[in-house]
Amino acid sequence: MSAPSWSHKGWLRPLYSIRDLGDRLEILIDLPSADEASIEVRASGRRVSISAKLRKETVFSDWSGRGGEVVFTEFREEITLPTEVVEEPVAVDVRRGVVRVIFKKAGA
Repeated sequence: MSAPSWSHKGWLRPLYSIRDLGDRLEILIDLPSADEASIEVRASGRRVSISAKLRKETVFSDWSGRGGEVVFTEFREEITLPTEVVEEPVAVDVRRGVVRVIFKKAGA
């Protein structure tokens, strides 16, 4: 069973994809409406954590099924990679709400 794509605590899980480029891994993360200056990408072993604040709060009323409303303020995701990577990304590029991160594989 997969984890929910949002939390009552105010964060959303972004969509992402991983591509193996031989000695590197490319991760594309969809962060629409994110404040680009707040994007953080951290890696350790086979785990990558991504977070970013939304440019403005997004409110959904009665979306939770509990009545009331949920206010979203940020994106958060922790990704398990198919292989270990070097902690510092080789490249980070942001274009129109899509973040492209390239990590060198550990030992490559």
